[in-house]
Amino acid sequence: MDEPFLEMGDKFVSKALDNRIACWLGIEAIRHLGKKGRGAEIHVAFTTQEEVGLRVARTSAYAIKPDIGLGIDVTLSCDTPGIPAKDATTTQGKGFGLHVRDSSFIADKGLVKDIEALAIKKKIPYQRTMLASGGQDGAAAQQAAAGARAVGITVGTRYIHTVTEMIERDDLQAALDILVAYLGE
Repeated sequence: MDEPFLEMGDKFVSKALDNRIACWLGIEAIRHLGKKGRGAEIHVAFTTQEEVGLRVARTSAYAIKPDIGLGIDVTLSCDTPGIPAKDATTTQGKGFGLHVRDSSFIADKGLVKDIEALAIKKKIPYQRTMLASGGQDGAAAQQAAAGARAVGITVGTRYIHTVTEMIERDDLQAALDILVAYLGE
């Protein structure tokens, strides 16, 4: 699939934004933090096989044994033509997704509260997200070894799993801003 990366106004369109976006967010968050941070050891795991059972995220979580797992991913946009509203969770242009539940996990209430409060304090736009099915890598941290507190940070995506996936620039920036704010405090 030879499809170019396109910038169309305030949208990015490309193949495989799921999960290139997560990789970019992990790298950029660490780059923005530099040597500052919350005094904690931070790991960014680039994993595969999320769509078929969180396989590599699970082995990574067993190896790292995190206290907190931030599942960074994309999610469905409500404004995607053809996606029933019951299956979609975000609207593009309304901020990052604070992912609280899917069929693989239920987010830690304290983490949801902390990230939501931080987003409000820093004026970072967000929207809560839930999926009826599917899963994301934060669940692997929650379920590995003794378990970790987990939450998801997502970016609403149109045309997911196609060669023309589309995200909103401001939503991507909001996801980066909340990661840097949370990891840096």
